[in-house]
Amino acid sequence: MNHFYSNLKLMLVALFACMGLSVWADEVTDVLNQTLTGVSGTSYTTFADKEASSTAVYAGQCAGGNESIQLRSNNNNSGVVTTASGGTVKQIVVTWNSNTAAARILNIYGSNTAYTDATDLYSADNQGTLIGTLKCEDAIDGVSTLEVEDTYTFIGFRSASGAMYLTSVAITWETGSSVPLIAKPTLPPSTSFFGSMTVEITATDGLDIYYTTDGTVPTTNSTAYTGALTISETTTIKAIAVQPTNGAESAVASATYTAGPVFASLAEANKAATATRVVSQITLTDALVTFISGSNTYVQDATGGFLIYGTTDLTVGDIVNGTVQGQLYLFNGLPEIANPTLEVNVVSSNNMVKPTVVNAAELAANPLDYISQYVAVMNASFAEDVATSAKTSIDFTVGETSLVLRNNFTVDIDVKAGEAYYVAGLVAVYNDAVQIYPSAAHDVGLMPVTYGINLDFESSTAVTTGICTYAKDMTTNGTTFFGAQPVEG
Repeated sequence: MNHFYSNLKLMLVALFACMGLSVWADEVTDVLNQTLTGVSGTSYTTFADKEASSTAVYAGQCAGGNESIQLRSNNNNSGVVTTASGGTVKQIVVTWNSNTAAARILNIYGSNTAYTDATDLYSADNQGTLIGTLKCEDAIDGVSTLEVEDTYTFIGFRSASGAMYLTSVAITWETGSSVPLIAKPTLPPSTSFFGSMTVEITATDGLDIYYTTDGTVPTTNSTAYTGALTISETTTIKAIAVQPTNGAESAVASATYTAGPVFASLAEANKAATATRVVSQITLTDALVTFISGSNTYVQDATGGFLIYGTTDLTVGDIVNGTVQGQLYLFNGLPEIANPTLEVNVVSSNNMVKPTVVNAAELAANPLDYISQYVAVMNASFAEDVATSAKTSIDFTVGETSLVLRNNFTVDIDVKAGEAYYVAGLVAVYNDAVQIYPSAAHDVGLMPVTYGINLDFESSTAVTTGICTYAKDMTTNGTTFFGAQPVEG
């Protein structure tokens, strides 16, 4: 008899599926892990539109350290949420990575309204109900379990106490009469855009599509989709597919398209950077690549300098036009753009790179005007002898102005107290201290000097600046110094 009813159930499931109707309650478990999020490494990255076994759709922001879902609590966007339901949440099972500190706590929230992204978990109006907290120190054999008694159709979780690593999070959903059997529409993945963007929504042939752009859940009373949408501001699009013959509805498909700011110059981007990461685009106009070290690429245009943090295909001496896109923010006071995507045209290569001599007092008073530019100050004085190639911060003065020489790129430095030096390098700010990062050993030297700083490269013949003599088009071998070949003067 049981075998008979089992076969009958399977037959009816198939029949109802063909009709676009629903079936008996059942359970399905989604296993969330680093692979599902698609995020690897230790950089925190936003993800969206991730699906597992149920109809739930997951979004969030995390890193992938220790091959886990890596969360933190000192931001307002790290966590995981569902933007489409998988049914009714019944159980959450967390497997802790062994690298998680025992004191770490995971907050789990339930809601009957779809989440948009992980920032909702930090808003009292949008986070839903705190339905449980799981403590790493209470785990049994590294596993914590939360049984959910009340009815919630959406789930979210975030760290409540610092960085943590979750090997996996298994979410069990009870499906049932509210779970549709028709496929939901397809939207382009959530992304950032600049200017405007065209969004196409597709669904299985024969199904109607209804959508919203105000964050509400779409119904058959919402706008009917008739063609591609063009958006020019940050927009969340939610859509359902509907079987016109019987009114059966799909789960909600959702994606958010974020309009990023566009900056016309490096100076504009520097002044706009804040501690919050904002996906942005910077226009590069005849920007000179002044220095590259590892993930640090410094560029400079007519308005100022800038740090691009991430892998690029640029070379020192390139002049480029185009754009760079990435996460604009302040790192301990230093503007930079991380995780860059460059679309540039190299106008010319092997261009001369030389520092601009600046007034030390003006540099200290207005560092943002010089940030990430290749500059030099004259007549620097050190209070003590220092010889090092380690990452060391060395205080020095120019008159009554105090600055810091930070050996960030581990060049050979050898200075002595009581002598007058020139100091050249990239301008940085670290926790309000104005610093200069030398790019090579010759960026720090005694005054007066045989090899110093050329202020005029207009002539193709040797020129004298009062500090030294240079030839613009030297062909003899010698140490490249500020982008030129030095000759004795």
